[in-house]
Amino acid sequence: MPILETDADRKRQAFVANRLMGISTMGTILEETDQFESIDYFGFVNGEKRFGFEIKCRTESFEQVASYPEGLLVKPHTLNACRGFAKDLNIRVFMIFAFDSGLGAIFQAEPANIEDLPEFPQKPRRNPRGNFISDIEPVSYLDWNKHLTRIA
Repeated sequence: MPILETDADRKRQAFVANRLMGISTMGTILEETDQFESIDYFGFVNGEKRFGFEIKCRTESFEQVASYPEGLLVKPHTLNACRGFAKDLNIRVFMIFAFDSGLGAIFQAEPANIEDLPEFPQKPRRNPRGNFISDIEPVSYLDWNKHLTRIA
């Protein structure tokens, strides 16, 4: 099975996770999940699992991505997986979007609070990776004002 999330990706996610712990007002401790899970980290408060986080690091700056007229690209299966974790584990699950490879702005979305979004064919990638299903599956777009909140 091809690995679509590299060690470098996980290092950027860990960096963003540390940034999240630094801005937490509840003393949240994050623990990395198994690399085959649909979410990257669980958040614990006073030893109790309270949150899940799927961290998406974008190499582009927030300003670049914010200028895309469609909104912020997201895979419908990722939204659905986060919703499923939230329901099955009775926790809040957030998608975290960090820009400039994790060094820039950070936004969050809570998939459980997002209605089903229209799906569109995916545009060709700038850097084709072969015939991976993830490169041809449909995509949806999050609205910056309706679905996303800036947290850093």
